[in-house]
Amino acid sequence: MHDYENAAILLEKAIELDPNNVKALYNLGVLYAKFNQTEEAVELFKRVLELEPKHEGARKVLIELEK
Repeated sequence: MHDYENAAILLEKAIELDPNNVKALYNLGVLYAKFNQTEEAVELFKRVLELEPKHEGARKVLIELEK
């Protein structure tokens, strides 16, 4: 679990520095989804799609989370 926590902290810092960092937003969303933080994950995937509407990874995960 410790590595995931560190990853989340680093991704959050990356997003703080660049709120439009699609890779960081997506990867943080994946982490949140993995640990059942669904609401937070959905918000991040929606943000990814705002920035990059054709992002298939975010679209697929969002569909699964919203079921």
